[in-house]
Amino acid sequence: METRRDNYVRVLDLKEVSKGNAPFKTIPAVQVIGEEYYTLLEVAPKDNVKLEVNERVYIGDEKRDKVDHIVRRITYNDLTNSAKNALIEVISQIVINREKYFIQFMNTISPLNVRMHSLETFPGIGKKLTSEIINERNIKPFDDFKDLQKRVKSVGDISVHIAEKIVEELKGESTHYFFIDSENRGNVAREQTRTERGRREGYGDRSGYRRNR
Repeated sequence: METRRDNYVRVLDLKEVSKGNAPFKTIPAVQVIGEEYYTLLEVAPKDNVKLEVNERVYIGDEKRDKVDHIVRRITYNDLTNSAKNALIEVISQIVINREKYFIQFMNTISPLNVRMHSLETFPGIGKKLTSEIINERNIKPFDDFKDLQKRVKSVGDISVHIAEKIVEELKGESTHYFFIDSENRGNVAREQTRTERGRREGYGDRSGYRRNR
């Protein structure tokens, strides 16, 4: 099966890591999250390139302006504290920028079973709020986030609810997954096992992404 790859990522944090067998020499590394598949990666910026948190950066197979290569795939546990703190805000921005996709998601997400709706698994959305959302969308599908928040006044910022659910999935703490696909969930599990056993491979490429030469 073809590996799903993000063409664009958002910057979470900038840090420095030891270079190979020279522990006293450091090189820059940037922790990022993919805009479509929410893959967590460390990338190496090109020389003299300075990136900012939440900056949108291209990492696809065509010519890259700011990223030299993808270093490795990482998991939530590999993120710096600063990257973890930035996750909700950065993912919320991704959700807002992909509003058309996510409003369609809110208009079509279905029940899990006869007793529970999928929306009830989202942080901050309980049974009562789910009922309000479903009742309103049955009257008329939501046009956009503003329309949803106007008609379901107690929902708050829907982009934050979605971002919190994605973070929960990145942590591997969800019972139901909607945004992190099975391949990425497998990677999360494998990487967490390596971490628990103390067998990380260090600053080497294990992501399957190609270096851009």
